[in-house]
Amino acid sequence: VPDCDHAELKRGADFIQRHIFPGSLLLSIGRMNQAMSRTGNLFLHHLEDMGASPVEIASSVNDAMAWLETVTPNHAVLDVNLGDEQSLPVAERLHDMGVPFVLATGYGDNQALVETYPPCEIVQKPFTDTALRSAFERLANSKRKG
Repeated sequence: VPDCDHAELKRGADFIQRHIFPGSLLLSIGRMNQAMSRTGNLFLHHLEDMGASPVEIASSVNDAMAWLETVTPNHAVLDVNLGDEQSLPVAERLHDMGVPFVLATGYGDNQALVETYPPCEIVQKPFTDTALRSAFERLANSKRKG
């Protein structure tokens, strides 16, 4: 909920909160951003600060593939997991299109990802915007060399 409404909504419970979703959590946007900053320190506006514009988010393989039918991005950040799916088809499509991408993962074994996914940079979650920026710099340097 928007921060301006959080305090008022937190005081009361409506029918849905009492009977349909008892014990549910009411998050404010500000508190979500605080939690994200403690775990990953990456916000959409940080991507825009790095020069990414526009920033597009796809939450499933189908959404990403449909978007890639109409757009060729300059770069991409791809999470290994998109909902309950693995992002490998999206990574392969990006690779076929010649789009450099950074793969974000919470899995500890990067070697399995290196063997499975097309060539890319890998950042371990949670990651900072500095780590992401470094990964993109390595991509740019390898593109210049190759």
